[in-house]
Amino acid sequence: MPMRHFLLNRAITLFATISVLLVPRMVISQDDTVRLSPRIELNYFQVNGELPYLTTRVRVKKDSRWEPVKWVIVNLFLNEETKLGMMGNATTNIKGEGSYILPAKFKPAWDSLDQYTFIARIKSDDKVRDTKKVITIKRSNLKVETNEQDSTRKILITIQERQRGKWENVSDLELKAFINRHFGKLIIGEDTYTTDENGAVSVSFEASIPGDDKGVIAVGATIEDNDDYGNLTTTQNVAWGLPLEEHDDFFAKRTLWSTRDKAPIWLLIFPNFVIFLVWGVIAYLFYNVLILKRIYRNSLKQNA
Repeated sequence: MPMRHFLLNRAITLFATISVLLVPRMVISQDDTVRLSPRIELNYFQVNGELPYLTTRVRVKKDSRWEPVKWVIVNLFLNEETKLGMMGNATTNIKGEGSYILPAKFKPAWDSLDQYTFIARIKSDDKVRDTKKVITIKRSNLKVETNEQDSTRKILITIQERQRGKWENVSDLELKAFINRHFGKLIIGEDTYTTDENGAVSVSFEASIPGDDKGVIAVGATIEDNDDYGNLTTTQNVAWGLPLEEHDDFFAKRTLWSTRDKAPIWLLIFPNFVIFLVWGVIAYLFYNVLILKRIYRNSLKQNA
């Protein structure tokens, strides 16, 4: 009996040891199958030379298509993945997208460097595996100036990048010229322009576009999805538009958007004519019913 108890205890101890060693591996293996491998997109935007902002997009591939991952925290770093380089984080929305505006405390570092490295990191998330995205952006300066001479209007666009503390012209770079409207950017001239050796592009302005009450419109230039400069946009206000005219008698005319007492004549006549016609048909049918009823009564009297 003691020998049996001894062997039984040894067996239980061995089984417990194997269980302790294998269970964590099974949990980790199961956790790895649940957590998906995401794809991070990190984009850089700068408008009118102000402090830039970043946008992130997190997606996973399911059944041969990319689906957004919502409520994921993406940590953002500047130049180095340390506490000193930590800028903040962006949480994705239901579309898997998030945004982050660089705080003013990074402006000294921003002004002192020629290029910047942005790091987007997902770590210790329950839904997706740890991953990161790194982009390097060169510091640039996109300028827009306007010139009018002898009824000829020109938009002069220049782009420069900072190299070893000096501003150098950027040639052979594609950009777009546009007019800023409420519904979006209205492209001017060609779809894209390419800068010359001076980093400049001259665009003729011949459009007749309504502006504000003084004819002011916003013209600008944009660089989209560039590997070195990201997304840059610069605008300049100029009085090249058509002044907005105010019409005091706009609602005084008989139009569809006027008040009820100023409705168009045809709108008053046609519905009333239809109403009269419908009620006329109903009255005619009712009259015929009465006639048929009278004829039926007379026929009963004659047969009696």
